[in-house]
Amino acid sequence: MSASGLVSVVAFFSRLPSITQEQFYEEWDKHGSLEIPWLKKHGVLEYTRMRTPDAMRNALEKALDLSPHKPKMLPFDGCAIITCESIEKLLGSFLDPYYAEVIAVDEARFVDAAHTQLQLAGGVPPAGTAGLADKWIVDGKPTIDVTEGEKKLREIEEKHAAK
Repeated sequence: MSASGLVSVVAFFSRLPSITQEQFYEEWDKHGSLEIPWLKKHGVLEYTRMRTPDAMRNALEKALDLSPHKPKMLPFDGCAIITCESIEKLLGSFLDPYYAEVIAVDEARFVDAAHTQLQLAGGVPPAGTAGLADKWIVDGKPTIDVTEGEKKLREIEEKHAAK
């Protein structure tokens, strides 16, 4: 546990080979509206998404060639840093029917799950990346429009409450 008592997880995402990096980012933008209400429901306090364009990573890697350490650049199209109160709460979120019925289905349209990795912060490999960061949750509050996701979350909760 950290000094603050919070836990962070870093997720590294790869796009499906059939889509461009730009298409991946467009789909990820849309996905945020669905994802943020679910993360918020499960106690996520901060969510930072980072798009890691090839050109930016390649430029940084070239610049770092002069470094005596020559850090490896991670080959992912994006990453997200998820900060929550406990790893148990975050792990429990994947048992929520909303994850299986909405999040996973939507991600399958643009994320290559076979090449996606999750790491506890501090367990990240000795490598780096460069990208453009967007904070989608700050202090437990969404910073983007989540109307569509909140509506779907209510629908799934009502459907499963009736069972």
